[in-house]
Amino acid sequence: MNKIQIAFLQEHCKDLSVLYVEDDMALAHSTTLYLKKFFGTVVTCFDGHEAFEVYKNMSFDLVMTDLAMPKLDGFGLIALIKERNPDQIIMINSAFNDNSYQIKADKFGVDGYLNKPTNNDHFIETLYKMTKKIIERGMMKQ
Repeated sequence: MNKIQIAFLQEHCKDLSVLYVEDDMALAHSTTLYLKKFFGTVVTCFDGHEAFEVYKNMSFDLVMTDLAMPKLDGFGLIALIKERNPDQIIMINSAFNDNSYQIKADKFGVDGYLNKPTNNDHFIETLYKMTKKIIERGMMKQ
Protein backbone atom coordinates (compact mmCIF):
# COMPACT_ATOMS: atom_id res chain seq x y z
CA MET A 1 0.00 0.00 0.00
CA ASN A 2 1.29 3.41 -0.93
CA LYS A 3 1.80 5.42 2.27
CA ILE A 4 2.13 8.66 0.29
CA GLN A 5 -1.33 8.16 -1.26
CA ILE A 6 -2.85 7.35 2.15
CA ALA A 7 -1.26 10.46 3.68
CA PHE A 8 -2.58 12.54 0.77
CA LEU A 9 -6.10 11.17 1.29
CA GLN A 10 -5.96 11.80 5.03
CA GLU A 11 -4.87 15.38 4.45
CA HIS A 12 -7.11 16.35 1.50
CA CYS A 13 -10.32 14.39 2.01
CA LYS A 14 -11.37 15.52 5.48
CA ASP A 15 -13.42 18.38 3.98
CA LEU A 16 -14.79 16.30 1.09
CA SER A 17 -18.08 14.42 0.85
CA VAL A 18 -18.97 11.06 -0.69
CA LEU A 19 -22.29 9.56 -1.70
CA TYR A 20 -21.72 5.79 -1.57
CA VAL A 21 -24.34 3.50 -3.13
CA GLU A 22 -24.23 -0.26 -2.51
CA ASP A 23 -27.08 -2.76 -2.07
CA ASP A 24 -25.00 -5.42 -0.28
CA MET A 25 -25.47 -4.40 3.37
CA ALA A 26 -22.30 -6.06 4.71
CA LEU A 27 -20.11 -4.56 1.99
CA ALA A 28 -21.80 -1.18 2.38
CA HIS A 29 -21.11 -1.20 6.11
CA SER A 30 -17.43 -2.14 5.84
CA THR A 31 -16.72 0.22 2.94
CA THR A 32 -18.53 3.10 4.66
CA LEU A 33 -16.36 2.64 7.75
CA TYR A 34 -13.27 2.62 5.53
CA LEU A 35 -14.32 5.75 3.61
CA LYS A 36 -14.94 7.56 6.91
CA LYS A 37 -11.23 7.15 7.71
CA PHE A 38 -10.57 9.70 4.96
CA PHE A 39 -13.70 11.66 4.02
CA GLY A 40 -15.41 14.15 6.31
CA THR A 41 -18.90 13.24 5.10
CA VAL A 42 -19.98 9.81 3.87
CA VAL A 43 -23.64 9.21 3.05
CA THR A 44 -24.55 5.61 2.26
CA CYS A 45 -27.61 4.55 0.27
CA PHE A 46 -28.73 1.04 -0.63
CA ASP A 47 -30.31 1.57 -4.05
CA GLY A 48 -30.15 4.06 -6.90
CA HIS A 49 -33.56 5.60 -6.25
CA GLU A 50 -32.74 6.39 -2.62
CA ALA A 51 -29.35 7.77 -3.70
CA PHE A 52 -30.86 10.13 -6.26
CA GLU A 53 -33.38 11.44 -3.72
CA VAL A 54 -30.46 12.22 -1.39
CA TYR A 55 -28.41 13.68 -4.27
CA LYS A 56 -31.18 16.12 -5.17
CA ASN A 57 -30.93 17.67 -1.69
CA MET A 58 -27.16 17.59 -1.05
CA SER A 59 -24.00 18.20 -3.03
CA PHE A 60 -21.17 15.68 -3.05
CA ASP A 61 -17.57 15.83 -4.17
CA LEU A 62 -17.61 12.15 -5.17
CA VAL A 63 -20.31 9.65 -6.01
CA MET A 64 -19.29 6.00 -5.71
CA THR A 65 -21.86 3.48 -6.95
CA ASP A 66 -22.47 -0.17 -7.64
CA LEU A 67 -24.17 -1.08 -10.93
CA ALA A 68 -26.56 -3.95 -10.12
CA MET A 69 -29.06 -2.56 -7.61
CA PRO A 70 -32.81 -2.70 -7.02
CA LYS A 71 -35.22 0.10 -8.01
CA LEU A 72 -32.67 2.03 -10.09
CA ASP A 73 -29.41 0.52 -11.32
CA GLY A 74 -26.06 2.31 -11.30
CA PHE A 75 -26.18 3.46 -14.91
CA GLY A 76 -29.68 4.85 -14.37
CA LEU A 77 -28.43 6.73 -11.32
CA ILE A 78 -25.38 8.00 -13.19
CA ALA A 79 -27.56 9.26 -16.07
CA LEU A 80 -29.81 11.20 -13.66
CA ILE A 81 -26.84 12.67 -11.80
CA LYS A 82 -24.99 13.66 -15.00
CA GLU A 83 -28.19 15.28 -16.32
CA ARG A 84 -28.31 17.38 -13.15
CA ASN A 85 -24.54 17.96 -12.85
CA PRO A 86 -22.40 16.98 -15.86
CA ASP A 87 -19.21 17.71 -13.90
CA GLN A 88 -19.96 15.34 -11.01
CA ILE A 89 -17.03 13.02 -10.32
CA ILE A 90 -18.28 9.44 -10.26
CA MET A 91 -16.59 6.11 -9.71
CA ILE A 92 -18.10 2.67 -10.12
CA ASN A 93 -17.37 -0.31 -7.87
CA SER A 94 -18.95 -3.34 -9.52
CA ALA A 95 -18.66 -7.09 -9.91
CA PHE A 96 -19.28 -6.65 -13.65
CA ASN A 97 -15.77 -7.27 -14.95
CA ASP A 98 -16.69 -7.47 -18.63
CA ASN A 99 -15.00 -4.76 -20.71
CA SER A 100 -18.35 -3.69 -22.17
CA TYR A 101 -19.33 -2.23 -18.78
CA GLN A 102 -16.16 -0.16 -18.61
CA ILE A 103 -16.77 1.07 -22.17
CA LYS A 104 -20.34 2.02 -21.22
CA ALA A 105 -19.02 3.75 -18.09
CA ASP A 106 -16.67 5.83 -20.27
CA LYS A 107 -19.62 6.85 -22.46
CA PHE A 108 -21.48 7.98 -19.34
CA GLY A 109 -18.49 10.13 -18.31
CA VAL A 110 -17.51 8.02 -15.31
CA ASP A 111 -14.14 8.98 -13.82
CA GLY A 112 -13.08 5.64 -12.28
CA TYR A 113 -14.04 1.95 -12.38
CA LEU A 114 -13.15 -0.63 -9.74
CA ASN A 115 -13.86 -4.32 -10.02
CA LYS A 116 -15.21 -6.31 -7.06
CA PRO A 117 -13.75 -7.83 -5.10
CA THR A 118 -11.64 -4.72 -4.74
CA ASN A 119 -7.95 -4.98 -3.98
CA ASN A 120 -7.19 -2.53 -1.13
CA ASP A 121 -4.17 -1.05 -2.94
CA HIS A 122 -6.22 -0.47 -6.09
CA PHE A 123 -9.04 1.05 -4.01
CA ILE A 124 -6.61 3.54 -2.41
CA GLU A 125 -5.04 4.32 -5.78
CA THR A 126 -8.44 5.03 -7.34
CA LEU A 127 -9.58 7.19 -4.40
CA TYR A 128 -6.30 9.08 -4.74
CA LYS A 129 -6.94 9.72 -8.45
CA MET A 130 -10.53 10.81 -7.79
CA THR A 131 -9.42 13.17 -5.01
CA LYS A 132 -6.79 14.75 -7.25
CA LYS A 133 -9.52 15.35 -9.89
CA ILE A 134 -11.78 16.93 -7.28
CA ILE A 135 -8.99 19.25 -6.13
CA GLU A 136 -8.00 20.16 -9.71
CA ARG A 137 -11.61 20.97 -10.66
CA GLY A 138 -12.00 23.04 -7.49
CA MET A 139 -8.91 25.06 -8.39
CA MET A 140 -10.21 25.64 -11.93
CA LYS A 141 -13.52 27.02 -10.56
CA GLN A 142 -11.75 29.58 -8.38
